[in-house]
Amino acid sequence: MLTKLTHKDLQNEWRNPYLQWWAAGMPSFETLNLESWKQISVQFKTKEDRQAFAELLGYELTERTNVIWYPAEAKQREQNITNGYVDESEI
Repeated sequence: MLTKLTHKDLQNEWRNPYLQWWAAGMPSFETLNLESWKQISVQFKTKEDRQAFAELLGYELTERTNVIWYPAEAKQREQNITNGYVDESEI
């Protein structure tokens, strides 16, 4: 469908951003699946219990830490956010 669009077709579809971006040569983008399979809530009676749990899993938890991934995959998650567009011809 997209390869047969004419200039007039694009003018008629000016509200369709996908077609306009495609016509301008905008690269496609695929995101990694960042959804978790399952979530659980863990509650601690004391700060020491929380610290023991963190040590058991090998995490450094701060007072502001409210989410962790197991196994730790922070670098993989950041990679999806921090990496920019790469032209395949430059690889």
